[in-house]
Amino acid sequence: MSIHYRKSALSFFTSISLSFLVLSGCSNASSEPSSSNQFEYNNNVSEGETITEEQAKEEGVKSEYVPRESDIVYKDNEIVNVHLLEEFMEIAGTDNESKIRVVIDHSEKGVIVYSLYSRYNSSQNSGGIDVIPDMSNYTSSDDEVEHMFNYSPQQCEYLAKDDSGEQGYYKLFECVTNWQFPLLPILED
Repeated sequence: MSIHYRKSALSFFTSISLSFLVLSGCSNASSEPSSSNQFEYNNNVSEGETITEEQAKEEGVKSEYVPRESDIVYKDNEIVNVHLLEEFMEIAGTDNESKIRVVIDHSEKGVIVYSLYSRYNSSQNSGGIDVIPDMSNYTSSDDEVEHMFNYSPQQCEYLAKDDSGEQGYYKLFECVTNWQFPLLPILED
């Protein structure tokens, strides 16, 4: 399958998924702050000086994503703030206020950021998790298989630990494009 065809199909399915979320009234992506432009520029910039992402691109400044203190970060086979993920897992789908951000650092390729929002509909007595992936700080290689999950907002039923395989994972289950999606590996303490 050609790359052009895959990207066209991906764009089509992303549009369909986004339309579904908007029409179903469950997407709240526009009311949450965007996670793009969350950069610190470390080269050619004086300490304390900030520049916009556009200025950095124009000047050829290498950017490095700097996660927030409250982010769950997976980097170099370590997870920071895993207790926040465990807490979110317990209450997700029971309220409309809980949210977390999961940052997966892929070294030189950059980071993928997943914003997870708990959702609950009292009139239908049902809940779930809205997942908003942000690939703006990640560069995929030419031979990399692009995963549909990473390019469109998702609705998932729940987040749980799955340690049934050789490597356990925190997984999102019953999502729009995937029956299950491995979010983070379960690491030994």
